[in-house]
Amino acid sequence: MKRLAILDGYFHWPPAGGGIRDIAEVANGLSNQYEVTLICPAYGFRGRVDRSEELEFEVRKISFDIVSFNGPTVLRRFRSEIDDIEPDMIMVGNGNVMKPFMIKACEGIRTWVRLYSYELLCPVSHGLLFDGKRVCESNYTDAYLTCMRCWLRHPKRSAYNHETMRSMSVLPVAYRRNLLESLEIPESFIVTSKYMERRYGEIIEPDRLVRIPSGIDRGRFLSGDSSDSGLTRIFAAGRVSDPAKGIGTLIDAAENLWTERQDFLLEIAGHDVSLPERDYMHPLGWVPEERLPGAYASSDIVVVPSVWAEPFGLVALEGMGSGKPVVASRAGGLQDFVIDGMNGRLFEPGDSAQLTEILSELIDSPATRRRMGLRGLSTAEKYDWKKIISQYARLLEG
Repeated sequence: MKRLAILDGYFHWPPAGGGIRDIAEVANGLSNQYEVTLICPAYGFRGRVDRSEELEFEVRKISFDIVSFNGPTVLRRFRSEIDDIEPDMIMVGNGNVMKPFMIKACEGIRTWVRLYSYELLCPVSHGLLFDGKRVCESNYTDAYLTCMRCWLRHPKRSAYNHETMRSMSVLPVAYRRNLLESLEIPESFIVTSKYMERRYGEIIEPDRLVRIPSGIDRGRFLSGDSSDSGLTRIFAAGRVSDPAKGIGTLIDAAENLWTERQDFLLEIAGHDVSLPERDYMHPLGWVPEERLPGAYASSDIVVVPSVWAEPFGLVALEGMGSGKPVVASRAGGLQDFVIDGMNGRLFEPGDSAQLTEILSELIDSPATRRRMGLRGLSTAEKYDWKKIISQYARLLEG
């Protein structure tokens, strides 16, 4: 059996986000055909693994601390672990600004890189490619000085400040050189959406880009009805305090809607606990992964109000997998599978007035919601992990 090494700079289990669940699903799915070993840092939350019985692959951890977690050391220690395993092929997963060094550690071995966000285009917060108000059209290889000025003033900078500086070895030009060198190593780069394909086409040859979407475990999600309270339940999940997620747009729309009608309840799941309790809104706080299916099932409408260009939009797919109509912004990868008027509705990013109108129409028409929900279930079937894993298998055997 061939050996497949998967490098991931953020792996922990159970996951706190879609990117980590994604890499685990891929590793589990490929374990039937390959001897899979996932290599990750043991630093902070990284490398913490509970419920290991859910993982069908070996996890190897590399020790780091606040000093050693820098680009050159990441390259050296990952390479040492790779040499010990002697894999036939490698896949690189999550990595943020450390990703170029993780890719360079694979040199000389067949390598594929899974792109979860815009991390090779943008140094801000896992590759946000969002300047605080709008989607950014720059990329680091072409405009690294502009990107660094943006990074220095960006509201999402602080959480990854030290990591970014250490990976860049303080010199933006040195980081750019490492980034450009890393782009030459992989056989191909895996993107999740047409939008990602277009943006990464700015720095990577189109014939080296392969589009494989994220997936959904259909068995995890349930179709259900909301309570008998007479209220239409509107559900959203995401980083509440992150402007890019557009939760503010949804709250504005709900406030506008409340002046016209009081027959709905907005429920928001996310880390931020500063949302006020209002008559029309119930902040749920952090909802663990195992409880998310129940939150979807008890809702009537799922809203994904992102302002940034979602690389894929897993919340929308999970809503469809629960048989709910999805209202999403016309941005990024969401446009690949949310079909306006069919399985959901699309609105312009940041347009709370348009969102208010769409929500009002859906509240008035349970029949439309049911019809869209059924079509959403059919859409979710196409993204079942078994079908997605077969695409990975074909790529690796390519």
